[in-house]
This record gives sequence, C-alpha cells and structure tokens, in this order.
Amino acid sequence: MTMQLQPLELPPQGYSPEYLQQELEKLHNIIFFLLEHTQLRTLHVAPDKVWDGLMVKADGTDWNPGSGSGTYVYDEATTSWKLLG
Repeated sequence: MTMQLQPLELPPQGYSPEYLQQELEKLHNIIFFLLEHTQLRTLHVAPDKVWDGLMVKADGTDWNPGSGSGTYVYDEATTSWKLLG
C-alpha cells in the first residue's frame, strides 16, 4: 500500500460543511496511515502485505526472517528481509 500526498487546494468560496468533512477525513487517513506504519510492534508472523522499504520488528522465534530477533527492512529487488539490527 502506498499513499500519495496531494498538494493542498484552496477551499472554494462559500465551502460547505460536507467539504470540510471530506478534508478532515483526508487528514484523518493521512495521520492514521503514518501512525500505523511507523510503530514497530514485535511481529510473530510475517506481514500479509509487503512493499519495498517496509520496516518491521520480528520476534525471531515464531517468525524469523533470517537472522533472529531484530528490526528488518523489506528489499523488493531481492524479495528478502535485511536485518537492520
């Protein structure tokens, strides 16, 4: 999953409550995405979806991406996990 950030647009003259609600929902989605993807919770199984640069923390026992417990980043070019430490 990738998120494309769009440039901010000026609101139309006399914008409606519906417009404001849509903009608040966009902000909510961006904040939720960032929070969801920056937490390094220890995983006990491989993530269902992976993408280049995904960073995870593996427990090393239930799920061992290659070098035991630690923080890994997914490398799409080699379709493998690289231990960061």
